[in-house]
Amino acid sequence: MEGGEQDPRRAPRGRRVALFARYELGAAAGNAVAARALIEGLGERGLSALFVGPSGDWRDEVDAPDLCHALHAGPSATAARACAEASGAPLVITVTGTDLEDWTDEVDANLGRADAIIALSAHQEAALVRGGHGDRVARIAQGLDPDRLERLVAGASGGEFDVLGALPARTRVAVLLAGLRPVKDVHMALDAFARLASSSDAAAAWRLLIAGDVVDAEYAEGVARRVDGMRNVVLQDALSHDAALRTLSQADAALNTSVTEGESRTILEALALGVPVVARDNAGNQQLLAGAEEGRLFRSAEELAAILQEMDRAGEPTRRGGCPGPGVTALPRPTLADEIAAHLELYERLLTR
Repeated sequence: MEGGEQDPRRAPRGRRVALFARYELGAAAGNAVAARALIEGLGERGLSALFVGPSGDWRDEVDAPDLCHALHAGPSATAARACAEASGAPLVITVTGTDLEDWTDEVDANLGRADAIIALSAHQEAALVRGGHGDRVARIAQGLDPDRLERLVAGASGGEFDVLGALPARTRVAVLLAGLRPVKDVHMALDAFARLASSSDAAAAWRLLIAGDVVDAEYAEGVARRVDGMRNVVLQDALSHDAALRTLSQADAALNTSVTEGESRTILEALALGVPVVARDNAGNQQLLAGAEEGRLFRSAEELAAILQEMDRAGEPTRRGGCPGPGVTALPRPTLADEIAAHLELYERLLTR
């Protein structure tokens, strides 16, 4: 390095963790949000997190890390595993949703090599036990930062839905935040809104705003073609996490149509914001919505449309039409600080054994 410039791969203090993720750090996906939160939280506690995204090569990005941590058991963990073996560092893998549902030989090999496997939820832990990897599981649930949520809700401008055009006061808005790829099954939401559009009494009741990164270009093009022909749906580019939270706070419903879920951060945030959640019936969503007053599950587009019609008939004012802002509710969940502390405890255990 010239002029005494410090090599960014070498942290001046503390231990160094190489963090491997499926998405680039600036993406809107939950995996990237989790990576950013970890990097910031660990840094505040004197530990440097060195990020390796899908387009990066760990050989260029990191130099002899103390620990390698992958936020998915597939290709990200394959890279983290190679890094751990080359540097003699412990390997930690956080499982998500698709990696356990699509349990490939690659996933199994990576989990078999891991020194610790982080499960976000009980159903993930049960899947790992069934797969023969239960002896190294650590449960660390995702934490939320209530102060940050409060600040973002307070900063909502009321113009979050301008992209939908002029809306009657009684028209409700559902928000679907999802990376555009098959597992998110955005088409199920489009099927439901097509049904609503064909019903004379429900046609004006709901609008759908979809926002997300293009993960699968062919899939995204198919979604865009369908949306072009629908008057009650708008598709826009992915929002920043802050903008997504402000938009979510103003929604009348947060939708989740994913075929599988580990632990949806969007659902957690919607519940914390007091926004009703209407989610596809899968193991991850079942667990998150168990006992939640503001949570409903559906198994088909017909059921989704029926739930939305029922919500409209209930007659509650819309968020934009005079309903008080939801604020941030107290959830029986760990905070983000708790989550970071649990990671540090696990790292220290592995590094001092």
